[in-house]
Amino acid sequence: MRAEALFALRHCARRLWLSVRRSTAAPLAWQPESRAQQASVLAAARRRYDPDRTGLVIGEGGASDADRCQALAATRRALLDSDRTDTSVIFGAVMAADGIEVQIDCLVADRRSALGRWRLIAVKASAAPRRRYLDELALQARIARLAGMDLSGVSLAHLNARWVRPVDDDESGLLLESDITTAVAGREPRIERWMAAARDALGSDTTPLPTAGRHCDAPRRCEFRHDCPAVAPDVEFPVAWLPAVQRRSLREHLADPAVRDLRDVPDALLDADQRRVKTHTLAATRHHDRDGARRLLDTHPEPACFIDFEAIAAAVPPWPGMRPFQPVPFQFSCHRVDAGGRVVETAFLALGRDDPSRPFALALIAACGDAATIYVYDQTFERARIRELAERFADLHEALSRIEAMLVDLHPIVKAHFYDPSQHGRWSLKAVLAAIAPDLAHTALDGVRSGIDVQHAWLEAVDDATTASRRREIESQLLAYCRLDSFGLLRIRQALRGDPPSATRHRRLWQDLGIAMETAVTLIETLRAALGAENILVGAQIGDRHRGDWLMQAPADVEPIALALPRDTAGVSAVLRACNAARVAVVPQGGLTGLTGGAIPVHGAVLLSLERLRAIEEVDPIAGTITVQAGVALQSVQEAADALDMLFPLDIGGRGSCQIGGNLSTNAGGNRVLRYGMARELVLGIEAVLADGTVVSSMNKMLKNNAGYDLKQLFIGSEGTLGVITRAVLRLFPKPITTSTALCAFDDFEQVYAFLRAARSHLGGTLSAFELMWAAFYSRAVADRTPPLPTGHIAYVLVESMGTDPTRDGEHFSALIERAIHDEVVVDAVVAQSIRETRQLWAVRDMSGELVQALAPVGNYDVSIPTARIQAFALELDARLKARWPGAEAICFGHLADSNLHLFAKVDERPFPEHELDEIVFGTVRDWQGSISAEHGIGLLKKNYLDYSRSAEEIALMRRLRAALDPNAILNPGKVF
Repeated sequence: MRAEALFALRHCARRLWLSVRRSTAAPLAWQPESRAQQASVLAAARRRYDPDRTGLVIGEGGASDADRCQALAATRRALLDSDRTDTSVIFGAVMAADGIEVQIDCLVADRRSALGRWRLIAVKASAAPRRRYLDELALQARIARLAGMDLSGVSLAHLNARWVRPVDDDESGLLLESDITTAVAGREPRIERWMAAARDALGSDTTPLPTAGRHCDAPRRCEFRHDCPAVAPDVEFPVAWLPAVQRRSLREHLADPAVRDLRDVPDALLDADQRRVKTHTLAATRHHDRDGARRLLDTHPEPACFIDFEAIAAAVPPWPGMRPFQPVPFQFSCHRVDAGGRVVETAFLALGRDDPSRPFALALIAACGDAATIYVYDQTFERARIRELAERFADLHEALSRIEAMLVDLHPIVKAHFYDPSQHGRWSLKAVLAAIAPDLAHTALDGVRSGIDVQHAWLEAVDDATTASRRREIESQLLAYCRLDSFGLLRIRQALRGDPPSATRHRRLWQDLGIAMETAVTLIETLRAALGAENILVGAQIGDRHRGDWLMQAPADVEPIALALPRDTAGVSAVLRACNAARVAVVPQGGLTGLTGGAIPVHGAVLLSLERLRAIEEVDPIAGTITVQAGVALQSVQEAADALDMLFPLDIGGRGSCQIGGNLSTNAGGNRVLRYGMARELVLGIEAVLADGTVVSSMNKMLKNNAGYDLKQLFIGSEGTLGVITRAVLRLFPKPITTSTALCAFDDFEQVYAFLRAARSHLGGTLSAFELMWAAFYSRAVADRTPPLPTGHIAYVLVESMGTDPTRDGEHFSALIERAIHDEVVVDAVVAQSIRETRQLWAVRDMSGELVQALAPVGNYDVSIPTARIQAFALELDARLKARWPGAEAICFGHLADSNLHLFAKVDERPFPEHELDEIVFGTVRDWQGSISAEHGIGLLKKNYLDYSRSAEEIALMRRLRAALDPNAILNPGKVF
C-alpha cells in the first residue's frame, strides 16, 4: 500500500478499504501541489543539495508510472553501497515496511556523525510550511526507520516567498530549510495508530462503516460517495447553490443538518442575489433584464475588444526579477469588433525560454489599437497584470495605462442582469457561457479546460523532455482555450443585449451536395433533439482539431454538416439512425492520432466523435478484464490496470491522446506486439453500432467462447466502415515487476539475426521488445543528445525483457548480453541501471515522431516484410530510390521480431514526389510479398494500393461484407477501398 492510501484513513476507513481492496480509482490526492511545479522545485533541490551532480536519482518524485519494485531494490542497493561508493545524496528513494511504501524526496548523508546516518528532507512547492506536511514526514520517518535506516534528523525545504531571481541565476536563498525532527517525532504515535487502524480495516473481509462529514466532498468529492450509506441522498435544490453566504444569521441556519434544500431557507435570510437564485431555481425560469443590460452596455462605445489573459505562476521563477508564484502573462486572445460589426481575432502565445512580458505588452498594445472599450471578465486579474507591466516598462507605461483605463468588467453587468438555473448560484465565465451559449462549453475542449490546466500545459511545453509534436499539441490546446474565453465574452455581450449571434447557414454546403435545405435543417434538429444542442456543433463551432489527424488535414473546401458528440451508446445509435435515414455520410472519429487519414472529414458528412464515451465501467482482476467505453484514452486504461498491479499491454506513442475505439478500429500494434500480440489479441468482447443504428452487443468476458461466429473480429481493424465500436472488454495480464533494457550495437546484420535467435531462446516469453534502428536513424536520433552508444555501427537494437522474478531476471538478462558480447555477436552494449536510464534508451527509439517533422517533407511508411528478409528488402528499396533520385535515402527502424519495418524516404525534389515515392515503396513491398500496412491501417492514404497486399478475391469479399452491413454506404466513405 502506498503512503497516499493510508491518508485516506484520516477521512474514512471505508474509503481506505475500498481504494485498496476493490476500486480502480486512485486514492485521495491529499497533496494539492501540481506535479509539474513540484518537479521544478525538486530540480532546484537537486541543484542545492547535489551541486556536483554526483548524487543518485532513483525515483521521479512520485511519478505514477515508476516501476516501484525496481526503485525499492535500487534504494536498498544504494544504502548498502553508500559507505563504499561515498554516495552523499539520494533523490526519490523508495522504502517499504509494515505493508506501506513511501517515496522520499531527498536523503543527505550526515557525515558529521557516524557512517550510515542520513537526514531526511521533504521538498515542497509551497511558499510556506504547512502543518499537514508533518503527518507525511512522520510517516516517511517511521517507515524509513522500520526499513532499517538510521536517521539523524528530518527537515522540510520550501520556497522562500521573498526570494527574487537574480540576473546571474544564483539560487542561494530560494529554498528555506527547517529542522522539524522534534515536531515529527511528536506525530509518530499518531502515525502508529493510523497504521494499526489501517491494518485492522484492511484485514476485514467486510467493508468498514463510513463516517460522513466535510471530507466527503473536500478536497475533492469522494469517489465512493454515490453509494455511501452515511451520506444522505442528493437533494433536488442544494443549499450549496446559494452564493456568498456571509450573514451570520444565514450561516447559523445552514449549520442545521436538516437544512439541505433551498426550500428549507426562508427568503428573509437571503440577500437580493440569493433570493434571485432561489426564486428562479425553484421556478426553473431564467432571469434576463435585457433592457437594463442594453442601456448599460450602450454607454460603452465601439470599437470594442474582448480580451482574456493567461499567466504562468511558476514555483521556481525562470526569469530575473521574479518571485516564486509571481504571475507572468504569456498569452492573450482578443476579439475586436468595429462599428460595422466586423470581428477580427488576434492571439499572442509565448512558449519559449525568454521572459514573455515585454513581447506580451507590445502585442497587447497593437491588438487593442484604437479600441474605445476593452471588455474583460472579473477584471482583477487582467488589471493587475497590466499595472505590473506598466511599472516594469517605462516606455510602455502610457499605452498600457490607456488600456487599463478602457477596461470594462462584464462580470457585474451579467450578475445584475442575468441568471439561469443551470448556473447553480455561480457567475463564473464558464457557468455563464454554458448557460448562454452551450455550443461554447469548455468541456468540449481537448486537454486544456481550466486555469490549472493552463499552468500544467505551460510547464510541460517548456520542459526540455517534451517532444516537438507534443509541444505543438499543447500550443493548439492553449490557443483554443484562450480563444474560447475571449469569444465567449463577445457572445455574452450579444446575449445580454438580445442581439442574434452570427452563425454560418451552410447554404453553399447543402447546395453543393444537392441536399435540400429542409433535409439538412431537419437532420441537425433531429440530432440536437436526440443528443442536446450542446452536443451538436456546426460551422465555425467545429474546430480545426476535428478536420484532420496527426499527419494530414482535410482540404479547405471540405466542410462537414455537423460534429456530433454523443455521451453513450444510445447517442451513437441515434446519430447513425438519423444519418442513415437521411442518406448522409458519417465519419467516426476517436483521438485523431491516426497516420493514414482514416478519420479525415468527408464533404457534407456528419463527424461522429467518440471522445465523450470516457467511462471505465469495470475492472475485474479475477477474470483479468477491463470493460471500457470507446472514448477512453489508452493511457487511462493502462493506469486503471496499473492501479491493480495488472497490465494492459497495448502501448503506442500517442497513448495519452489515442482512444480505445480507434485502437481497435485500426487493430493497433505498438511496442509490445512481440509478447502480447496486436490489438485484436487483447479483446474478448465488443459492442458496436451498425449503420442503421442497430446495437450489436457481444460483451463477452470469457477467454473460451466458441458459440458461433466471432463477431468482434468484424469490427476490429475495419476502420469504422462496418460499424462504430462503442464499448469493449479488454484482456489484462499480470504486471511484470522487473524490466531489463539494453541498447546493443552491431557491425553486420547476421549478428542482428543471431542476437534475435539468442534472445528468443534465452529469454523466452519474457522478451517484450526487439527494436531495430539502422545507422541513419540512430545517428539522427542522438544528434542533439549524448549518445548512449557511439555512432558509426551498422545497426542498433533496443532489447527489453519484462519478468516477475526480481532476484533472477536482471542476472538472466545480463547473462544474455555478456554471452552475446563474448561470442562477438554484439559489438557494444549499454544496460540500463535505473528507470531513468531505461527511459533515456527508449527516448532514442521514440525520436521517430521528432524526425518525421524534422525531415519534412518526407515519405513516412509502415510496412511488413518477413523478418529474415528485412535487411535485404531495405537494401533493395534504398537502391531503387537512389536509381530514381541519386541523393535519396531510406531511413529505417522498426519492430524487427514483429516483421514490422518503419521507414522515412527522404528525397530532395520539389514539389515533393509523394505519389511516385508511394509507387516505388509499395511496389517493392508487393514484389517481396509483404504488407503495405503493418499497424497503421489503410485509411485514405493507402487505399489505392490495397491490391498490392490483398488478392482480388479478398477485396471482393470485403466489399460484400461492407455492402451487407452498410447498404446505404454511409460509414466512413472513401476509406480502405
